[in-house]
Order: sequence, then C-alpha cells, then structure tokens
Amino acid sequence: MKYTLKLIAILVGAVFLSLLSVNVTKIGPEYELYCSLGKSVDGIEINCPEKVINGGWPAPFVYDTPFVSVQRSLSFLEDSFRLMPFIANTAFYLVIICAFIKLLRIIKH
Repeated sequence: MKYTLKLIAILVGAVFLSLLSVNVTKIGPEYELYCSLGKSVDGIEINCPEKVINGGWPAPFVYDTPFVSVQRSLSFLEDSFRLMPFIANTAFYLVIICAFIKLLRIIKH
C-alpha cells in the first residue's frame, strides 16, 4: 500500500510539472491563418499566415487556435491540446523525479 501511494504521488507530480510547463511558450514553427484579407481582383483568397504560439516543455502540447480563442494566449479549454506530446512530457518529468529521488537516496546514505 505504501509503495502504491508513492507511485501515485510521483505520477501526480509528473503530471503537475507537465501542466505547469505550459507556461513555457514559444512562437512557431507551425503556421495558422490569423486573418483573411478577402479576395483579390482575380478571385483568389488572400490570407495572412503567421507562426502560432505554443506551450509546454520540452515538447509543446498546447497550440493557439486563431478565431476560437484570444489570439497570442493559451487556454486549455479553447486551444488545441495534443495528447502524445503531453504524454511524452509527463514521461520526461517522471524520469526526472525518479532520478532526483535516487540521487537523494545516494546522498542520504
């Protein structure tokens, strides 16, 4: 039982660090359409693609969705959430936490 609680605590910590990492934002490399300028004289649609802001470290897992949410800001409810990078981030932080616990045990003894 004690071992199970430790595992759950470590997993919750890794998920928490992954969610907290969404505050690490960068712009690009993906592009989204942020505006439409209309049609040209020839009837061709004129758009203005820009690099989209994304959040999460080391792998970004929340991407800004223009025209749905406030532009240039991230929100879990309105923007695009990608599960696989989130799982990768959680695994990364899980390894970091386990390595930190192992290091503390080595220093303690």
